[in-house]
Amino acid sequence: MQLDKYCIVGRIIKPHGLDGSLKMLFFSDLAIGQKVLVGESVFSIKKFNKVLDGKSIVRFDGVDSIDQAEKLSKSDVLIVKEVLPNHEIYLDELVNMKVVHKNKHVATIKNVFDFGAGIILDTELDTMISWQHVDKFDKEAKVVTLKDSFEFE
Repeated sequence: MQLDKYCIVGRIIKPHGLDGSLKMLFFSDLAIGQKVLVGESVFSIKKFNKVLDGKSIVRFDGVDSIDQAEKLSKSDVLIVKEVLPNHEIYLDELVNMKVVHKNKHVATIKNVFDFGAGIILDTELDTMISWQHVDKFDKEAKVVTLKDSFEFE
């Protein structure tokens, strides 16, 4: 299996109820009937309900008990990159993008972290950059532009 063709769209937190439902942190919208990869198994989404704070309750075809759901706990949920919308950017696409501030190239993104409180861009600078300081991005040009109000410490 070529994992570079997949993108993480969520992470299963734990079972929800007794019927095989799962509580999941999601990073992109999912659709009923969509195929997802969890571990080495492919599942079809049977039910997807958003709740609060980027979490959802999801059901997969073939997962019908709490025992089956428990085995999927703390697993990443992936889909084939080709089926994702083009108007979004995914964390792995940010790596190696140039960071521009006030029309000047200031850094290159080396790594991207999501600790739950927001996305952090790691560069060769002594300062990590929070996604809240990003004004825009250009996937084709591979450039992330920071807000003019951003101040380097």
